Amino acid sequence: YVLGLPPPDIAFPEEDTEQVNVNNLPTIYRAIWETARKHDVDDAITRRVVAMFAYDVDLSKRISAGDSIEILQTAPDGSGRSELLYVALKTGSTSRELYRFRTDEGSVDFYDPEGETGKRFLTRRPVKGGGRLVSRFGYRVHPIFKTRKLHTGSDFAAPLGTPIYAAGDGVVERAQWVSGYGKYVQLKHVNGIETAYGHMSRIADGLEPGMPVRQGQIIGYVGSTGNSTGNHLHYEIRVNGRPVDPLSVKLPRDKALPPQYEASFTQTVTQVRELMQRPAIPALVVAQR
Repeated sequence: YVLGLPPPDIAFPEEDTEQVNVNNLPTIYRAIWETARKHDVDDAITRRVVAMFAYDVDLSKRISAGDSIEILQTAPDGSGRSELLYVALKTGSTSRELYRFRTDEGSVDFYDPEGETGKRFLTRRPVKGGGRLVSRFGYRVHPIFKTRKLHTGSDFAAPLGTPIYAAGDGVVERAQWVSGYGKYVQLKHVNGIETAYGHMSRIADGLEPGMPVRQGQIIGYVGSTGNSTGNHLHYEIRVNGRPVDPLSVKLPRDKALPPQYEASFTQTVTQVRELMQRPAIPALVVAQR
């Protein structure tokens, strides 16, 4: 044995010490954008990442110590463009992984390790950019009438004229002025589910009852019509006529990878996980399906 002495203490100057105010941590949405731009991730890829997790995660919640995001992308091509291959978001004790996979027909989507798409049956924040959450579902004092009553949806503030999207595939039930809601659209989906969108500045041209709509289709634009104190989208989800919290209700997955791709997808997951265990290197070239 050789006598070992502890090394001398190293005193760090005050300017080299980073202090984090845990009471003022950013939202998940803001943290993703700030982290991506800090590491020169293309904005188009960041928008896609945000859109994929918006189905499953309340992006308006603040991050916690230990939360993280991992991204794997191809090396830039001749035009400087990269493809997203993998993204993992860890919040608290929950980790969500999504892997890029292309079928023989050329269809490209992202799936979790069980082969289920990251997409959900409905979008939780059906406004361009996600909006800024200003009022949650639940009992509150009404900002105009000053009475305590159930707020049957979630309010997302956004600039006047911001596009509002259909939260899922469905059929238009109402597209008209409704007292209190102002310019209003109501969609009927499968399994007794309906969504509603209030206070629009304008309903999309040609939108009429009985018309089918697709998820992501523009159905109107943010405004402040009806009983409203500012430009925002009032968004509701109802199950068998009963309003539920759009940000926390459990939503079914949109679709799963066909069984014939199980072996190929498992191989893709294994390859990506092996790559993620290696030290990060610049210009990593990844063979992709």
